[in-house]
Amino acid sequence: MWAVEIERREDWADMLADVNATMRSEQTASSLLQRIWRPIFGLCYAVAFIALALTLVRTLWHGDTAAINALAGISGFLIAFYGMGTSVLGVYVWQRSSEKRAGIA
Repeated sequence: MWAVEIERREDWADMLADVNATMRSEQTASSLLQRIWRPIFGLCYAVAFIALALTLVRTLWHGDTAAINALAGISGFLIAFYGMGTSVLGVYVWQRSSEKRAGIA
């Protein structure tokens, strides 16, 4: 049992090292878009999340059942969209925080 946990930790460490290497190469890339795509993605994701939240509040406030049903109809898409966005940003924020704590960046 202990060997399995150690193996998982080593796999996890290897994966994190690969992600760190990718982020470092993006930071030093010559292309502006390659350097700033993660923050731009984060801003777009935040705008989309706020827009959905405001839409839900407005819909519930006015009791618009047609709009509520329309949002319920695409709930699978919304869950996937926000889940993927959250995972991309979560990895980015986690790695940047680790780098800052370690004094690398």
